[in-house]
Amino acid sequence: MTCSTLHISDNCTQENIAKASSVSLSSLQKLFRYVFDHSVNEHITKRKMTLAAEELLSGTASVAELAMKYGYSSTEPFSRAFRKVNC
Repeated sequence: MTCSTLHISDNCTQENIAKASSVSLSSLQKLFRYVFDHSVNEHITKRKMTLAAEELLSGTASVAELAMKYGYSSTEPFSRAFRKVNC
């Protein structure tokens, strides 16, 4: 399954994004760094945390539910990532 058929909440990797975009991984990494001034993984994390913040504000899901939805093994690493992006 490629990222074109995945949602950001699925475990989408930079390798899958490169494959779906028909570019090499190194080209994708260089392009992201040039355009966004951060890595592909940072971009994925920022996007996930933005969506998680919206869901938290709407009250539709708990922190534990969001941690699992966005691919974190527990609430602790999810909370660290969330604070890093949103604080």
